[in-house]
Amino acid sequence: MTLACSPNGTTHTVWGSDIYTSDSSICTAAVHSGLITLQQGGSVTIELRPGRSIYGASERNGVTTSMYGSWPQSFVFKTPNTDAVVRAAEDATPVLWDTAPTVAGFEVGKTIKFNCPANGREGSAWGTDIYTLDSSLCTAAVHAGKIKLADGGVVTIEMRPGESSYKGSTRNGITSKDYEQYGSSFILK
Repeated sequence: MTLACSPNGTTHTVWGSDIYTSDSSICTAAVHSGLITLQQGGSVTIELRPGRSIYGASERNGVTTSMYGSWPQSFVFKTPNTDAVVRAAEDATPVLWDTAPTVAGFEVGKTIKFNCPANGREGSAWGTDIYTLDSSLCTAAVHAGKIKLADGGVVTIEMRPGESSYKGSTRNGITSKDYEQYGSSFILK
């Protein structure tokens, strides 16, 4: 399906990164993908795809998208490199540095791969080795020595039951905090 995005557009809400929820603004997603600009607009071709259990988030071309959990239908942009772009997004869900894996739907033992962007900013993390599920997963990954703020990278988490308490520490330039009981947690694989 090919659609025309008018020039001098405004941004609207988008969930996902390279694979978008079907209720996302197509034209704003096209700006995010670098296919058009808000000022010039243009035509884009989308392809409908099945839904996903999780949609990533990223900042590109002046547009910041949001994460979302399960949604019944997706779309992608049809370009010469669609397959490669979709494979990368399916392999490791893109996230922002302040992302906590809570949107992924909690299930003990579930593993998910995330891709933290380069040039990160430290967020909040609670715990050491086992982190509260509302911790910044990228910050926890730096704390655990899996990636660096400057480089980002792909990390895999495993969801765990909650702990009665979480002990903070300083590692790899990141200080995590203590926390009392929290009902769900994750570790970095």
